[in-house]
Amino acid sequence: MRDSSLIIHTVSDRQGAVALFAGLFFFIISIAGYAGLYYLNISQEETQAQFIEQITQKEDDLRPKILDEIFSLQKKIKTISGILSLHPFSSNTFALIERNTHPRVSFSSYSFSPKDRKINLKGEADDYGVIARQIAFLEGDQHIDKVEFGGLALKENRRVTFTMTIFVLPTLIATPETGG
Repeated sequence: MRDSSLIIHTVSDRQGAVALFAGLFFFIISIAGYAGLYYLNISQEETQAQFIEQITQKEDDLRPKILDEIFSLQKKIKTISGILSLHPFSSNTFALIERNTHPRVSFSSYSFSPKDRKINLKGEADDYGVIARQIAFLEGDQHIDKVEFGGLALKENRRVTFTMTIFVLPTLIATPETGG
């Protein structure tokens, strides 16, 4: 009988040892997994903090430039609006030009002489036919006395540059900005 109790005792010792080693193995794996997740979490938080810092830096770099430009443009618009409100005749000339400009013509220079009731423009058009239509538009307006043009030149991009002088009638002074 002694042999059988020894065998049972040895088997139970082996099972206990295997269970102990299995428990220790899973305990060590759990601690290693926890440590790995802990360091991964710290690494992710550091990376996130770096990204947030970079984004904040970019925002700070962009914000003053954009805001300065917006405030500068706002100030210019207020100034120009104030000037135009004091000079209805000259603001009427802008409305007149806007109303009578051909879609394929662009003006790059504007000057107005209220004493002579004369508007000087430098412009550019797609071709000579467009300039002819532009002149017809202007001559058809009831507030324009006459139109003179000259300085025709062909640019490398095949567009035609020109100068134009528009003589307006005194009735433009009494006409509201939207014109008629």
